[in-house]
Amino acid sequence: MRRIIIVFSILGLMTQAGFFLDNGMGIRGQQVAGAYTAMATGVDAIYWNPSRMGLAPNELYISYGQPFSESTEYAILSTTKLTDDQSIGVGYYRVGVDNITRYSATSVNIGSFQFVNEAVYLSYSRPSFLIKGGKIGVSLKSVSQKAISQN
Repeated sequence: MRRIIIVFSILGLMTQAGFFLDNGMGIRGQQVAGAYTAMATGVDAIYWNPSRMGLAPNELYISYGQPFSESTEYAILSTTKLTDDQSIGVGYYRVGVDNITRYSATSVNIGSFQFVNEAVYLSYSRPSFLIKGGKIGVSLKSVSQKAISQN
C-alpha cells in the first residue's frame, strides 16, 4: 500500500509543471475555451493538433505580453513544410513572474527571484497509413517549472 501511495505522489508531482498550459496556446484556442482541436492549422496546430500543421503554408509566430506589471508571457512558434505531405513544427512558450522580492525572517529585503514555466514543442505530421486521405501527427513536449534567484 505504501508503494502505491508513493507512485501516485510522484506522478502527481510530475504533472504539476504543466498547469500553465491548461488554457492552451494562442488566442484563438483560448477564445473558444479550448474547443479548437479540430480547427487548428499552421502554428496553432503544434499545440492543438499536429496532424493539421501541413494545411497552412510555412509560418512564424512571435508574441510577447505583459498581463501584469511583473509577469511576462511570450511564445515563438514555427512550422515548415518538408514536402507537400509532411510538416515539422517547433515551439517555445514561457510564462513567468520576474522580480519577486525575497525577505528574511526579520522582514529584511535580501534580493529577488523569478518563477518561470517553460514548454518546448517538437511536432511532426504526415499522411496516414491507416486512413486514405487522412493525416497523422505526433508532438513531443518538454515542460519545466523553476524558481531562479536573481540576487
